[in-house]
Amino acid sequence: MSDRGRTRQVAAIGCGVLLTGLVIGAGVTTYFGRRLLHSIDSATDTLGQLNERFGSQADYVPPLDGRLARERVAVFLGVRQRLAPECDGFTGVFDQLEDTIHPTQETRPSSGRLFWLTVRTKKLPLQLAEYYDRRNVALLDAGMGLGEYTYLHVIAYTSWLRLRAETEDTALRRELGPHAFRLVHAMHRRQLGALETQPAAAAPDYVAALRREVARADAEPDTPPWFDGVPSGMAAALEPDAATLRDTFCAVLVSLELSNIDREDPLQPLRR
Repeated sequence: MSDRGRTRQVAAIGCGVLLTGLVIGAGVTTYFGRRLLHSIDSATDTLGQLNERFGSQADYVPPLDGRLARERVAVFLGVRQRLAPECDGFTGVFDQLEDTIHPTQETRPSSGRLFWLTVRTKKLPLQLAEYYDRRNVALLDAGMGLGEYTYLHVIAYTSWLRLRAETEDTALRRELGPHAFRLVHAMHRRQLGALETQPAAAAPDYVAALRREVARADAEPDTPPWFDGVPSGMAAALEPDAATLRDTFCAVLVSLELSNIDREDPLQPLRR
């Protein structure tokens, strides 16, 4: 993993520990504390609306035929494009943290810059809560549940494009998973269970491939789904949008954007 990747990971974890005391522990009477609780409540409400309309992230079952509908990929990309500006804000914070932790002669922070960086890092939990709320609203407007969004995200970016925050496989597992990988492994188990009662819903070769994938995931739960190659039916739906998928990938948010915010522990996604 590069220094930049390590810095973002350490900074995220470090901020989680530090901000638990500075923001949450300081009490809800602070400006950021009040806004944080409001944003958490809003994100929780919009997540509840998503779950009511589409089912929860933990209940999603992928299409039984093992294919991805082109129209659903288009909906997913619409959400990704709507959320793209959010990536820049998080990237700026982590880039500044890196310059502070590993300064060069050119990036050595001044006292004024350190002050504003401190303000921005105190806002990080708030920024994360607001992101989840905007993501949920974007999904509600698009007509897509968080479960389907999570499935398409992992399959498209990781399993098919092999995109990652860093180049090494170990970095991919650390940056995106294992939380996100395990979510999709569980989706595949539910899919296989449904196919046991509806065997005609998928071609026999896909059912056989899914059984192998589920067995592999049971043995290696922290590895990405379909990492030996996605089925052809999935690849065919993703191929026309390869360039757009690459353009909408956000390396700095990849470990965070499939999680959810919690009022009791708003920094949990940073520690996963």
